[in-house]
Amino acid sequence: MREVKSLDVLLPAKDNTIRMRVVSTPSKELKVLLHRMKILMPNRAKIIENVVKKIA
Repeated sequence: MREVKSLDVLLPAKDNTIRMRVVSTPSKELKVLLHRMKILMPNRAKIIENVVKKIA
């Protein structure tokens, strides 16, 4: 499972910051294992909400 890398990308925009989660593509062997364990990997980048409230 160490092969799978996850990264949050922050893209500055005029009104706010767009947060996207990007996950690496696992090897063939790991794909088979994840499939057997019924763990789904995202096919594309996913836009995520900021889960931490800002204190201003």
